[in-house]
Amino acid sequence: SMCVLTIKRDENLMPLRAKSRIVVLGNHEERVWSKADKFAPVLRFDSLRFLTSLAVEKRRRLKQGDCKNAFCQGELPPEELTIIRPPPGDPDATKDEYWVLKKT
Repeated sequence: SMCVLTIKRDENLMPLRAKSRIVVLGNHEERVWSKADKFAPVLRFDSLRFLTSLAVEKRRRLKQGDCKNAFCQGELPPEELTIIRPPPGDPDATKDEYWVLKKT
């Protein structure tokens, strides 16, 4: 895991507030995924029809889109246990401390 710091600025580029979030580095995970375990959030058919009809009505061209935060703030199922180490440099973390995640 690692800590990502972001500084929000106002219209004059002066610092307004600082935000931090902890990110789990999934690329270091050693897990074998079966085909049944892999899934991605998809657009419901009625939402797709609505967006298509809106694009036709407004004479817009449809393009592919992507949701960057599709998995943010999702509740983890109780049977799926995800344990991480605190980010390096955390002053409150002990040497053998681990965290159990509740949200993605």
